[in-house]
Amino acid sequence: MTGVLGEDGVDELVTHLELAWNATRLDGNGLLSTRAGVDGADWDFYDGDKGGEVSAYNILYYKALLDGAELATAAGDTSQATAYRADAGALQKRINERLYDPTSGLYKISDTQSGVAQDANALAVLYGVAPVAKQAEILSKLKSSLWSTPYGPLPFSSEAGNKDLVSPFVSGFELQARLAAGDTANAQELLHDVWGHMIAPGPNQTGTIWENISGLDGTPGLGSGASLSHGWSTAPTSALSSYVLGVRPDTAGYDTWTVQPHPGDLAWTRGNVPTPHGDLSVSWTANKGRNQFSLTVNTPKGTSGTIAVPVSGRTGTVVVNGDVVWRHGSFSAAAGVTHGQFDYGYVYLKVKGHGTFKVTSH
Repeated sequence: MTGVLGEDGVDELVTHLELAWNATRLDGNGLLSTRAGVDGADWDFYDGDKGGEVSAYNILYYKALLDGAELATAAGDTSQATAYRADAGALQKRINERLYDPTSGLYKISDTQSGVAQDANALAVLYGVAPVAKQAEILSKLKSSLWSTPYGPLPFSSEAGNKDLVSPFVSGFELQARLAAGDTANAQELLHDVWGHMIAPGPNQTGTIWENISGLDGTPGLGSGASLSHGWSTAPTSALSSYVLGVRPDTAGYDTWTVQPHPGDLAWTRGNVPTPHGDLSVSWTANKGRNQFSLTVNTPKGTSGTIAVPVSGRTGTVVVNGDVVWRHGSFSAAAGVTHGQFDYGYVYLKVKGHGTFKVTSH
């Protein structure tokens, strides 16, 4: 290869080499396959390796292919992006055919190991491997199967034979999956059980987030070998910004973005998200007694996005900067607001232009 690679090109080259190697690990069923004791090591090093067609590994591979497609697109390699997306689609089909158990309604640990896996099912919902129509059922059954301690869910069901250790790392993916799927009440319960326990006053309080929690007594897991300041356990930091405050990038550098708060039982939230274009600031208040939600978004220059506000139904009313843009299921354009539609309890508004959007829904 000659010439000079820009940052996108370097990222794409590294990703291409990694994904090319991953493709050599596919078995005759078109799924990533590992060998216990050889190359099946995972985050739960204390439980041993996993072998066979491991659901979580294949779902992560699916996400890596989609991320590779994004990098290829950014680098201008549209043919490679198309190939990665095609590979991801084929992999998703095989995961759902071979690793989803219709009897339990959940994804198996692997084709060779029985039991329920928190990581596989949370990731399947979060990354969209699971069909949308099945996601609520998966999250419901995941809770009934694994939420068995006061300190949070166990990562695996009892028949898997793994240690009784709550994993804040893996629970972080479940937290994000529940928020992404609109299961805000259970997401808040999970947040309180796992991370609320670690920051609660008491003899084990460290002021930081632990690697594990004993499911038996709530102490830091793994004894003296446990990390009590574990960066991989801090998922609420991003989840609160991305889903509760509600700010997420749609494209690189926040050129386009979405603001979609998940208020749950909270009364208000406010925050600033720095972007290359300037701060994207958001504040909202929820008045459930009056069935009213008020949201203010200050947008940076050179960007556009989607503002989604919760409504009780399609016939709700949404006002932006004093103009009615949604009423009785119909959209009316206003300054800076170009499109509106209703879906799953939100009115989604396409907005453009630098300025302040004061949005109220009834």
